[in-house]
Amino acid sequence: MTLLQQIYNLLRTNSEKLSDDSIFGGKIGSAIISAFVSTDNISEDSLTALNGLLDFRKGDISIEVWKLWIVATLLENQIINLPNGYNFEQLVREAISQSRTYYYCSPVKLTRDLILYPFGLVSLKALKLIDGIPFYSLVEWIVLFMRDCEYFLTRSVPHIHDHTTIKASVLHSTLRFMQLAEFQKVYPWKAHQLQELIKEMRYDRNGSRPVDNYILDYMIGKRTAKHVWSEKETGYIGTIAFIYDMPELFADVFRPIDVSDTQVDNLVGIGLGLLSNSINGTKL
Repeated sequence: MTLLQQIYNLLRTNSEKLSDDSIFGGKIGSAIISAFVSTDNISEDSLTALNGLLDFRKGDISIEVWKLWIVATLLENQIINLPNGYNFEQLVREAISQSRTYYYCSPVKLTRDLILYPFGLVSLKALKLIDGIPFYSLVEWIVLFMRDCEYFLTRSVPHIHDHTTIKASVLHSTLRFMQLAEFQKVYPWKAHQLQELIKEMRYDRNGSRPVDNYILDYMIGKRTAKHVWSEKETGYIGTIAFIYDMPELFADVFRPIDVSDTQVDNLVGIGLGLLSNSINGTKL
């Protein structure tokens, strides 16, 4: 039995111990692992197990946008079918509508508690699954999100935003957005320009978590000293590797664990890191 299967089995029998429902672990992360690893037949309404992910009508904007990313990931990997009455293009429109309100009403498209910049990553994931007029409409919004990033990376707003104090987590999520945009040929010139900007810009390194500094350094190609991360930090890196489609990020820090001696919440992120490598055909 693989380590990923061991984690799946333990999570399935200890779901009541999971502490939250966020994308960074807990019940939603466990449900993603279950959807990929379970040998049970996946029914059309299997998304109900993911805590009502198809309800985009209310809630924190970043959480609502991440819900679309989860649905797109499961569809892309042919793990699920949408339940009757749901249309993926409509889900994209509803999620973009949430971000549109946020986009127009906020002078700077960051909030103090925003861990990652989600809009570009999610839109690019959805872009793979649509075509025709909705495709070009979404491309226009991705370009707007790129302009959004350029603004908060280069400008300050008195009493609201100082672009030199951005945290590493926002930078590495923005950097991955630009890398994928260039790869998918969405405004590639601007995407490349902003990648170069991020590599050289000042940011709040001392105020950022060491694990986020490590991820940013890794992504821009800086030499990083070998470091043994805690199980919690390893789980975080695993989750980021899964979200970013960067299995090598997790592979470089992974070390074998004893599932029975690992906190259940940490197993979720480690499981997502293993899953990212499994999808890529890499065995750890």
